Amino acid sequence: MDQARFSLTGGAGQIDLPATPDAPGATLPVRAIQAKGAVRMGEDGNSASLDSFQLDLDGPVLNATARIDDF
Repeated sequence: MDQARFSLTGGAGQIDLPATPDAPGATLPVRAIQAKGAVRMGEDGNSASLDSFQLDLDGPVLNATARIDDF
């Protein structure tokens, strides 16, 4: 099985959300973002995992994990 691990880190910036027919656009300030995980490919199947994800919106903080199997 082959595996690739990743670790991404970002600093201050912003996320610009586009306007929709039901809501105006918005800008979310970002203090920091961090993601760690792996992609595995092998004869028994492929999978990807997001072991940790943290998005600091300059106050609220979003934490998440995820896993995708058999893609």
